[in-house]
Amino acid sequence: MYDEFARLYGPPQGTFDADWVTRLLRQRRPALPEPLARRLVAHTWRHLWASPQLSRADLAGYLALDEPAVPDADLEAAVDAAIDFCDAYDVEPPRTGV
Repeated sequence: MYDEFARLYGPPQGTFDADWVTRLLRQRRPALPEPLARRLVAHTWRHLWASPQLSRADLAGYLALDEPAVPDADLEAAVDAAIDFCDAYDVEPPRTGV
């Protein structure tokens, strides 16, 4: 476990941090409300964890089922933010071949 001070500089390698992913998503989609961004990140991580072999398009499709009123561009941005974070911080499940 790491403390709030350590989180200022980045999460430990291999650790998924929903707050960091939410911030990344909101940097890319500033108009996205924070509560919605958090839900999208949570849904994305749940799907990544359950089925790491899913493509980005498949993940966005599952998000569309979770949040049907959200525009595709926001869903795709959530998937991209989560996968980019996982790749940058060596978070499992591995994203090879996607």
